[in-house]
Amino acid sequence: MLGADITVRLNGSIRPGHAYQLEAQTGQFSFNRVYYKKFPDTIGRGRYQALSIKHSGSFYGDNWETTIEGLRL
Repeated sequence: MLGADITVRLNGSIRPGHAYQLEAQTGQFSFNRVYYKKFPDTIGRGRYQALSIKHSGSFYGDNWETTIEGLRL
C-alpha cells in the first residue's frame, strides 16, 4: 500500500474518502554564491485519497492541526 501521512493546519472540510493533491515547493538557498544549493523535489507529490482524518487543537496552545492518512490514487 503506497500512501502519505501529512499534517496541515486545521481544515474541517477534508473528509474520509475525499481526494487531495499533495504538492511541495522547494527553492534555492545560499549564504553566498559560493555556497549555492538547490534542494530536490519530494517524491510524495501526487493525488491521494483520505483514508482517515484526525483533528486536534487546544484552547491553551497553538496546536490546531489536521492529520490525514492517505492512499495514492
